[in-house]
Amino acid sequence: MLTALLGSGFILAAATSNGHATCEHKKLPSTVAHEEEGGRQAAAPLPDYFLQKDLQVLESRQLEDGGDAPRAISEINFIPQKNVVLCACDKCGTTSLYEFVYKALFGRKWNYEGAPWVQQPSNRWENQLESLDTGRASFLMGMESVFSLAIVRDPRKRLISSWKSKVACDTNCWQTDLGDRNRLVPELLRLAGNTSQADCLSFEDFVHTLFTIHSQGKAGQLDGHFLPQNLGCFRDFPRERWSKVADIVDPSAPRELSAHLGMAGDVASYGQVHKSKSKCYELVASGATAHELDVITQAEYRAIGRS
Repeated sequence: MLTALLGSGFILAAATSNGHATCEHKKLPSTVAHEEEGGRQAAAPLPDYFLQKDLQVLESRQLEDGGDAPRAISEINFIPQKNVVLCACDKCGTTSLYEFVYKALFGRKWNYEGAPWVQQPSNRWENQLESLDTGRASFLMGMESVFSLAIVRDPRKRLISSWKSKVACDTNCWQTDLGDRNRLVPELLRLAGNTSQADCLSFEDFVHTLFTIHSQGKAGQLDGHFLPQNLGCFRDFPRERWSKVADIVDPSAPRELSAHLGMAGDVASYGQVHKSKSKCYELVASGATAHELDVITQAEYRAIGRS
């Protein structure tokens, strides 16, 4: 096991079969660290005072935003044949969820490739999946005959997963989608007001970029893979409005959903949940990175009931 301290106190531990570390790290000019003896960079610990101060600033920015920031394509969908409302964020297991629903409705697997994806209402769903705006969603979720399900994921784990698949530099480790990365990294930097020409980000720089975007009141403009869950499924509907809020791996959710879809038997999972195909680094956030990660996920944890 090899370890390297990379700015802001963030540790990447890389293990490979030949004992050599394979890691790329591109620093952005905005990352702040101090020099320790021996020339190694590390971040000074941040007291709780700074966490509370940044949380207050962040919450005031969100209030200034007024909840009217641009939103990604609607995450709330409706299955009219079964009176079921579904919502799930990107990187929350949406592929597994909607493939499960498709098979329940049509008795066959989703075998299509390319866009429109299974999560998106399209002619592939034969009018059995509709996108809802806020008004219609509110009306339907107020009906006793409608079952509404919101799928959530631990915010920190979700951001790590999004970084691996959409932003990371070491594509050999994480099989990062280069097409998405080429689109998403410049957009992240633009939102943050960062003029760097970086085409990928280390995890610490990714977190710092998100922190900057949140601090500027622009979190609502983030791509769906980075959009906080409190600005997605729970932006207009707190968790109390949903019939059920559950993690993708919670067996109680597919049991209830399958009953509403008319499936027979005890169904305790959605089938194969997509996961990272490789693991090269152990990510341990500390110092400034841990502080910023706490700040940008605090409201999200509260929204999903895990504060």
